[in-house]
Amino acid sequence: MNLETERKIKYWLALSAKILVVSFLALKISQMVFGWPNISLITTSEETNNTLQSSKKDLGSEEKVDKIDTTSENDTEHAPSTAYQNELIPNSASIYIFNNQDLENQWSRQLGTTYFQEYGIRAQPGYDKAQLLMGDLGSAANTELVCVGTATYSYYENSLGQISCEASLEFTTYNKMTGEVLQGLSSAISKTGPGSTRSKAKEQALKQIRQELATTSPTS
Repeated sequence: MNLETERKIKYWLALSAKILVVSFLALKISQMVFGWPNISLITTSEETNNTLQSSKKDLGSEEKVDKIDTTSENDTEHAPSTAYQNELIPNSASIYIFNNQDLENQWSRQLGTTYFQEYGIRAQPGYDKAQLLMGDLGSAANTELVCVGTATYSYYENSLGQISCEASLEFTTYNKMTGEVLQGLSSAISKTGPGSTRSKAKEQALKQIRQELATTSPTS
């Protein structure tokens, strides 16, 4: 760099500084004369600190709100309505009468209208037949009472040359809470009905059992 170029650079730098000073003074004079607001192009450290503190307060409020929301969700998960689902349904009964294969619904309906007519009848899918017959009520409906029993049928030729059906109905009722057997709601009935066919003989035997259920039930 030669001497002439260096002088030109210094000249323009000095000129630029003078222009800036003049502009600043003109701005200050304008503010005083015309009452313009004091415009600060530089943010002070105090203003910056105030802004940061305000932001922290806002963030703190948001964190508190989130915490409250989370607590509310946890309270909902442990609400009494959920816990009540694991409690026994009062004044209710579930009836499981099995034949050789599965449930025999006709006896569930019959017992529901005789021995258990004062109770609401509930059904429970997914029961375990073997466990229920052994007195294990874990797979039964969550009812106050659980009735478990069997219905069996046997046929033979009687002395009149007709078919006889011997039908047997046995059932035991438990208090599910205590496992106690309720003798007044348990019974064993066996009846024989004659007929020209197996179906007619069975119907005669069933008719006699239904009649005895109606007369021996606790509410009769």
